[in-house]
Amino acid sequence: MRKLLFVLLALSLILPASATAMKIHPGVGLGFSADGGTVFLVGGSMGFEVHPMFRMVFEGGYGRGGNANHFWAGGGTDIFFLPNKKLIAQPYAYGSGGYRHSPNQNGGYVRFGGGVEFNLKAPVIPYAEIGGIIYFGGGTQGAFNLMGGIRFNM
Repeated sequence: MRKLLFVLLALSLILPASATAMKIHPGVGLGFSADGGTVFLVGGSMGFEVHPMFRMVFEGGYGRGGNANHFWAGGGTDIFFLPNKKLIAQPYAYGSGGYRHSPNQNGGYVRFGGGVEFNLKAPVIPYAEIGGIIYFGGGTQGAFNLMGGIRFNM
């Protein structure tokens, strides 16, 4: 029991300190997904830079297309190829997954592809992503996915 209390006490001291040292990148994105019909997307994300090459991301959003509303929420990772903060263009690969709700198909999704962030030495970081998305549940369906927007450097 003492060991468990010691571990909990140590975690309660370490986690807040590491969380404050971690860079946080909230973002807003606009884009579309084309899978036989076009779905226009508006999303948000919260990224936590664990390492200069690696960022954990939680995402969610809303899409409108085909006279239907689409909602999604999930998480994933961004892996940067050139983690040099002095470069203006920062290419990265991304992958994420989660749950998607729409009137005709509920289930999971997986997004993957590549993107680039533009480090303009300002609190606002523009980005663009291109890739694919696969929907699961009620049949598997693939789509082209294009997103762009801004992230905030905090």
